[in-house]
Amino acid sequence: MMNKILIAIMFVFLSFPLAGCQTTKRVEPLNFIDEITETTDNLDSEGWAWDAETLTLTINGLHLSYVDDGINNGAAILLPDASTVEISGRNSIVADDSEQLCVGILTNNLTIQGQGILEIESAGDGFSVDDITINGGTVIINAIHGIYAGNDFILNNGVIEINDSRLGICAINNVIINGGYIEMNSVERGILAVNDLNINDGAINIRATKNGINVLNDMIIDNNSGEIEEIYSGELKISLIINDNPVSILVGGTLFSTPGIIFYTVTFDLNDGTIINGHSTESEQMVEEGVRILNPPTVIKSGYEFQGWFSDAELTTPFNLNTPITTDITLYEYWQSEQ
Repeated sequence: MMNKILIAIMFVFLSFPLAGCQTTKRVEPLNFIDEITETTDNLDSEGWAWDAETLTLTINGLHLSYVDDGINNGAAILLPDASTVEISGRNSIVADDSEQLCVGILTNNLTIQGQGILEIESAGDGFSVDDITINGGTVIINAIHGIYAGNDFILNNGVIEINDSRLGICAINNVIINGGYIEMNSVERGILAVNDLNINDGAINIRATKNGINVLNDMIIDNNSGEIEEIYSGELKISLIINDNPVSILVGGTLFSTPGIIFYTVTFDLNDGTIINGHSTESEQMVEEGVRILNPPTVIKSGYEFQGWFSDAELTTPFNLNTPITTDITLYEYWQSEQ
């Protein structure tokens, strides 16, 4: 009951505009790796300030509208590893391109904190990171993929709202929820945790058209009545709805509540290459129907350069990893001699 009261208060609060700086809309991307490398204060003019010593980006009244022109790795904001974004006031990022995917914020390890609001609208990922930890603030995402984490997604506090996405949150390792609130509306798939999903506190509300939660290893709910079969009980901290029915949950290969979810096998023919540490160490993966390959293996071959994946053994047809999987498929790695 307390969670429901807090959630109601948060949404009443969000219905009123926050005070913030009167700033000018920015139409150029922000690159804090190659271009803006020194401490810079543009809070009054553009709603952002960068602390190069602490790697902290403070935003208060930032309104960034960026159409990808092939620079900045397709990102509206490019941050160095181990950066922090401090959110104050109301902020917005629009990253759009009709020809290729864009990213709202791109970095490796990222911490989000503060008391303000950040809205991201992206033709690709809202966030594309290795690890993301959210300690506060409200993040509202309208994107093809809400948050992509190559390692862990951790929510300690704050509000995450994701709307109209093909995939809300994807973590190649773990999704860990220690507090806060996640709301997803009109998403095809809510949460994908390639390893474990740990729900220790907080609240989740997912309205998905296909698959609410997909966990390939273990789902752990720290609750007195935390049985998987009881996950739809109103007494639990997790509420999942799919077209007014309980959502599907796939845990360690066992599917609870099946609305016809189909998985296909993707086999990677390495052509004598060797898998190294990366997003995946598997040469064969199970991918849900209609979902792109999220964690292809990283492969090396001595004396050769990687040229891409192909859908035929003759290496005549390149394969785009953003293609939704609709059947069992074998992909072949193409190598070219360095000599």
